[in-house]
Amino acid sequence: MTSSIDVTKPVSGSPTTSSVRANFQAASDEITALQAIAPVAFGHIVSDGSGAQDVSNCVGVASCTISGSNFLVTLSNAVAGTDTMVITTGAGSGIGVRSDTVNQTSTTVFEYTIVLAGSAVTTSALEFHFVVMDAG
Repeated sequence: MTSSIDVTKPVSGSPTTSSVRANFQAASDEITALQAIAPVAFGHIVSDGSGAQDVSNCVGVASCTISGSNFLVTLSNAVAGTDTMVITTGAGSGIGVRSDTVNQTSTTVFEYTIVLAGSAVTTSALEFHFVVMDAG
């Protein structure tokens, strides 16, 4: 979404009431639009180490598979485009400092890779939480 807020308003000196109101209205419209976006998928997945994973704690997820430290999550419904998935994730289990990566690979799939100290992690009992929004 391109912002309609004019960062040059109010002008220094003598700003007009209408320019300030217009900017507040633009901000209000954008906030309202963002608040109306509902997640298309969310959940909590705990790995058993390989293969198909339990998605019973997820909404909007058709399946999840794991290979090593790569989780492939398939959504029940496609998002608008190949670059419109907004994914928020967090890993649990206290496995230390990580540099995890998340990539949208199609309109229905995203890949979540858990990386610990520069190396991909292969283990059971890894867990992560996620929320997927469609910004299309």
